[in-house]
Amino acid sequence: MSKHTLSEDSTIYHYTLLYRFTRKHPFFWVYSACLLLWAFADAVYSGWEGLLQLAASVAIVTAVHAIIVLPLTRLSRGSVPRIWKWAFAYPLAGYLPAGLVPIKQWDRANHHRLLIGFVLVALLYVWLPLPWLANAAAAHYFLLLPQLVYVGKCLRLHAGGMLKVTERDISFYKN
Repeated sequence: MSKHTLSEDSTIYHYTLLYRFTRKHPFFWVYSACLLLWAFADAVYSGWEGLLQLAASVAIVTAVHAIIVLPLTRLSRGSVPRIWKWAFAYPLAGYLPAGLVPIKQWDRANHHRLLIGFVLVALLYVWLPLPWLANAAAAHYFLLLPQLVYVGKCLRLHAGGMLKVTERDISFYKN
């Protein structure tokens, strides 16, 4: 019997990198400019109260997104819930995949968040004042927009791949 030694670079996975989104991607700069414009408009329209509404809306919507994704990752077949965690990898923020996650699972989570968030904002239309409603709707879409753009681009490249989110980039692999 021969004794095999494994190098530190050995892996059991055989994934090929198809695309890597970095902060040099044009979407990153457009997204950042839109966020600054949103904060500026809130500050001009409502002063410090507008910026407080913006911050509260982002925090509440991030929590609601996590509440939507938690049961989805725990109840869906073939899902591993421990690969999702709280993270901030600008422009992504919130409850995100921590390791390699199937693109279809992340796409399904995004669609659930988009639909349920839209319904919640529509239901709150009656009770929330207009500035709060506008901030809640904008926070909902601004938090989901990068994920929808990145996942959509990856789905166009290869429908059965895996995504990995790090602080520096988002990598898309195929099996």
